[in-house]
Amino acid sequence: MDKAGLLRARGLLLVGRRLFLVALSAAISTVALPVRHVMAQETAVFGDWEMTCAADEPCKLTQANVESGTDNVRMRSAVSLSSDNRVLLSVTLPTAVLLTDGPWLTVDGVYVGGLEYITCASGCLARTSFQPGAFGLISGGSRGIVTVISNSGQRIGVTLSLSGLADGVTALASRR
Repeated sequence: MDKAGLLRARGLLLVGRRLFLVALSAAISTVALPVRHVMAQETAVFGDWEMTCAADEPCKLTQANVESGTDNVRMRSAVSLSSDNRVLLSVTLPTAVLLTDGPWLTVDGVYVGGLEYITCASGCLARTSFQPGAFGLISGGSRGIVTVISNSGQRIGVTLSLSGLADGVTALASRR
């Protein structure tokens, strides 16, 4: 094939390649691809508690207790409402605690009740629930202490701030 024939053949290949890419692009744009929906998340702050509401789950209040001078989280707390309007308190503690003696809660020095361990994976999750009337003692207090027993037998009290908790629970109830 002479030089002119080679140039024409190369030109035809380029035109063919462009047509193929245009056709492929059109085909791809008409194919319905699955869309991953990103759920909007709404947050609000009530004192030391943050309320998080996602479209696919109930709202909850959360708080992280961080060791002074570090970024180490000593305890994570969550408050939510059950279907029968009980206030559910969940705390996640380090795994180095005795499981035989569950944690307990005091508010302003008054014993409120014990929490039951549910599971221990990356932390030990303990929960309890309060009737709406009994919750008044907690929400009206200024400082809660969740006490656990370490593996060495030492009592460790972790502060649970109650600042904003009453307003946060009111907001949870209004979101139902």
